[in-house]
Amino acid sequence: MAKSSNVNNTFTQKTRYGSNIIGKSWWENEIKWIPFILFVNMLPFIVKMHHVKVHGPMGYWMSPSTEYLDVFAYYKLILLYASTFGALIYLMIEYFSYHSNKMTSYERVTFRNFWKNTPENRLFKIFYKKDILLFILMLIIILASLFSAYKPVTYFGYMERMLGMFSWLSFIIMFFYVRNIIKDEHDVHVAIKRLIVTAFFLGVVGFMQSQGHDPFRTDFFKRLIATKSMIQNNMLDSISFTFPLKMVYMTVYNPNNVGVIVAGLVPIAIYIMMYVKNMIFKIIAALSCILLVLSLWFSESSAGLVAVAGSFAVYFLFQSVKHIKSGGVKRVFSIGVIMVTLAAIVVGGYIVKQTWLVTDEASGIPSISIEERQCVVKYNGKEVFFKYGEDEQTKLCTVRDVNGKDYSLTQDPNTAYISFEDEQLVGFTFGYGMIDEGLYIELDMSTLKLPLLMADDGFKYISGLGRIIDVQEVKTKGFENHQKMGTMRGYIWSKIIPILSENMFIGSGADTFPYRFPQHDLAGKLIHYYEKDIVVDKAHNQYFSWWLEFGFIALMLFVVWIGQVIINSRDNLMVVALLGILLNFIFTDFSIYTGWLFITLMGILDAQVYGRDSSVEG
Repeated sequence: MAKSSNVNNTFTQKTRYGSNIIGKSWWENEIKWIPFILFVNMLPFIVKMHHVKVHGPMGYWMSPSTEYLDVFAYYKLILLYASTFGALIYLMIEYFSYHSNKMTSYERVTFRNFWKNTPENRLFKIFYKKDILLFILMLIIILASLFSAYKPVTYFGYMERMLGMFSWLSFIIMFFYVRNIIKDEHDVHVAIKRLIVTAFFLGVVGFMQSQGHDPFRTDFFKRLIATKSMIQNNMLDSISFTFPLKMVYMTVYNPNNVGVIVAGLVPIAIYIMMYVKNMIFKIIAALSCILLVLSLWFSESSAGLVAVAGSFAVYFLFQSVKHIKSGGVKRVFSIGVIMVTLAAIVVGGYIVKQTWLVTDEASGIPSISIEERQCVVKYNGKEVFFKYGEDEQTKLCTVRDVNGKDYSLTQDPNTAYISFEDEQLVGFTFGYGMIDEGLYIELDMSTLKLPLLMADDGFKYISGLGRIIDVQEVKTKGFENHQKMGTMRGYIWSKIIPILSENMFIGSGADTFPYRFPQHDLAGKLIHYYEKDIVVDKAHNQYFSWWLEFGFIALMLFVVWIGQVIINSRDNLMVVALLGILLNFIFTDFSIYTGWLFITLMGILDAQVYGRDSSVEG
């Protein structure tokens, strides 16, 4: 494959078939961009309420209602499908039309010329031989979903995520589409200008939210996003958002997604300021950069901050090491950049250690372990053993310390709750009650309440919906004493790692993480999330998600696909955007809210690296 050595103009002189034959046609200049506009300029801004049915066993952990009100994801999914439909039409036209001066002649496709890389072969106008990896990946995604035990969620995605099989296939098709519409450097500039327009408006929304003027809390926007029935029944006042005022979430549902957006768009803004000649777009890019950075700060996404800083550090470190052999000023400058970058990494590492790697003991959180009729609570450094079945008369629990000595207890005559006289156990109380299934004990650890049914065969959880949940073994590996690391990521990852070995060849299907995670660990969720009935619906690590949902082989295919784009684009400033998103993926997830940006960057960078030449094999 021919590649140019120019950092910011990486196209070969002869680009894709057709472009260098007939020049820029009306089709190439205008119509071909419609799916791109839907994908990049419209999809990120869709915020509209829609009632979505709850499928499968997730309803067990939720309210009895079979529907939930989606705000951010459903109509983004619809627009993704619409973009993909338009992209498929474009790719089909590219495939079936043989470009002549007037675009009027067509050539019949034959089996003989189907796989030959010649100017007449339409297949190689769209794909490269390296794309066989992506086709294998698409096949694995389809097979994992078809054989999944969690249908139909695996086809269309879990609620508020919508990242099912059809979404993944759509994103990969959009990658092919973006790569094919980028035929020369002019197209690159058109694409990044459209990206920066999206960046500017997202930055405006984020800045308004950071100043306490969230547009979605106004009556005007509530009317736009509300369902028809809510408007008819005058229910606009019932619309509220759980995010604190002044927290930035833009239009992407979660502050973690803001980190992904900013990490991907700030380098694009800098690229435009450096290499695009249009002064208007330079100004828009500068304003976008400021607004995005402010939005990131007020989103409180520590993962986003680390990813933005880390991606630039990696890029500048690589560039400096590459030029270290140069003499004079360039060498001194390169050494200076390396020293500053290393210092920034050390300081950043210290900050991460102080904020992310705080031990569970230092956090002062309790721990709970349950085995049959015994429950052990570790609270403020002391262990309390609750055990029932020894006293047949009272049926109540014995409450003892680690040495088997009974604790001194006091009962409140008003609430009937029992407290400890030990000063270290102040704030820890418990009480008894009756339900249809029998006697239960409720542990109250500084407002963390855990009701446990005292069944004949051992303790059982009682969910917030009153359902009886068996206490099951929860396998854990790694992150001992660091369960709260990175806002409970240690807890989540320690539960995922033991499951990964079950998915070496094929995973459980797209968007099935919520079904694989041990949702029955009510005690663990209560301690770490302060809410026992919460559904942990994502891994907060996309690489774990790929492995779990599609298998280890699929993970490797993703890594190879992304890796070859990064390696071949390492001299391009826009690769910083991709690095920032990939660093974010260590702490957060690919989603319907951010996938458009990742796929667009992959398509642009791959198109720049692999300029099409009729004499060179793909």
